[in-house]
Amino acid sequence: QDTLKLGAQLAFVTTIAQGLGYLSSAYAGGWLGDRLGHRRILLLTFGALLVLMLPAFVLINKWPTAAILFCVTALLSMIHITAIVCMSAFLVESLAPSVRSGTFAMSYATGVALLGGTTQLVLKLLIDSTGSAYAPPWYIITALAAGMLALTQLRSGAVAQSSAIRSALS
Repeated sequence: QDTLKLGAQLAFVTTIAQGLGYLSSAYAGGWLGDRLGHRRILLLTFGALLVLMLPAFVLINKWPTAAILFCVTALLSMIHITAIVCMSAFLVESLAPSVRSGTFAMSYATGVALLGGTTQLVLKLLIDSTGSAYAPPWYIITALAAGMLALTQLRSGAVAQSSAIRSALS
């Protein structure tokens, strides 16, 4: 609202765009992850978000209209929900069944509590401290790059691997 000088009512437009983006792509994202592999789709979606984030912010800042904001939000949300769906499946399939539910619940709740609840504050502080409306995409790009690096270091299917080892030893 402060940066783009758009009314508070326009915030509802972004919420609707995000919801429609999520609704239209959640199932497809899961389907793609199941067919092509969750790690592969995660790397593709993180890469797409990494490449599109700065141009999206430039577009929104250069032409701050409801239509641009709606379209950019919907597009990024479609990619984002695909990553969320695949990350959830990737995490769950990487955990042993005995700790799967509790670990997933705690990692999700911790992430939402620490990061989701502070997003607006952090972005506002970034803009205010740098004086640039383009500080948030760089923050997001850095987080995406760190996530991609971490993802390349994780073994997927740890549960499947341990099951294969147990059956081979039997």
